[in-house]
Amino acid sequence: MTPNKTRKKCNLCSTVYKFSTSQTNMKKHMKSVHPNIFNEMAQGSSIYDTMLGMRKPLPHENLMINKLILIFLIKTNISFSTIDNSAFKRIFNYANKNIKLWCRQTIKKNLDNVYNLAKNNLIEKLNNHTNLFSITTDIWTANNIMSFCALTFHYINKNWVNINLVLHMIAFPHPHTGDEICKIVLFLLEEFKLKDRILSITHVNGSNEVKAVQLLQKYYQSHYSKILYGYRCLAHIINLIVKVGLNCFEEKLKNIEQIVAKLHSSSKFMQSYKAVSGATKILLAVKTRWNSKYLMISSINKNMNAIQDLVKQGIIGTDITPTPDDCAFFIKKSASNGTNDNS
Repeated sequence: MTPNKTRKKCNLCSTVYKFSTSQTNMKKHMKSVHPNIFNEMAQGSSIYDTMLGMRKPLPHENLMINKLILIFLIKTNISFSTIDNSAFKRIFNYANKNIKLWCRQTIKKNLDNVYNLAKNNLIEKLNNHTNLFSITTDIWTANNIMSFCALTFHYINKNWVNINLVLHMIAFPHPHTGDEICKIVLFLLEEFKLKDRILSITHVNGSNEVKAVQLLQKYYQSHYSKILYGYRCLAHIINLIVKVGLNCFEEKLKNIEQIVAKLHSSSKFMQSYKAVSGATKILLAVKTRWNSKYLMISSINKNMNAIQDLVKQGIIGTDITPTPDDCAFFIKKSASNGTNDNS
């Protein structure tokens, strides 16, 4: 039972009813609606007794075990094929050979049910929130060359706490035109019944996203006589400024980038580096990951002694080796601007 100050909710059937300080109502409910579980509880047994072959699990216990496995798959983001793996099955067979595990198809079906339940609960929660929402769009291409669009929404609840949640993430095939971005944003908002409750949208500076926001603003003006405020992402603007600024120090960056590329280009070089550095990582700059260039320079700076050892051994040449001054220049600049390794 899940209690609050005036009501109790059954965890098995979600029945909600009033209760006093006694447990009479709960006992009557369990005895009349869930007699098998009530009898089991009366005998003092629990779901843990099903493990190590102590007894055959009851249907609701078998269901709970499979639900816990489903939660495990969601939390760890591992493949559904894990369920069909003989080593995975052996664990539960050892614990209790009578446990019936769901197959991959049943797991997927129940995953859809869990998603739909969570989605409906979120829609109900948002409908109970009377204020407006702001949204942020994000479009990117993954390593497998598939494109995605995510919609994050933001609001302040009644306790003045800022809430940020990913509303949806969906595959977004080309073309990524302003028209298509506008359509997919409206589609996602309609799916969550939020289309008429949006105050503002934050977006990056790509011409297609700027165009999409202009179309959304026209839509809200014509359909709801509302102003949709559009804001360009400040962090993205700063990142673009930093990229342009780094062009002024191209020569100083050249050797740092070359040594990192060299270490990551061959297992031979990386093995030699790990042998002298104690396996300390050298980070690779990723253009879509903000601040990664600074983190790359910082990792080189911390491991400069190991890199110089490789030079002395003749494993890497001096022509591509940065000097301590090269790294110190950027570290000093970053420190003066308040940047740190955790930014």
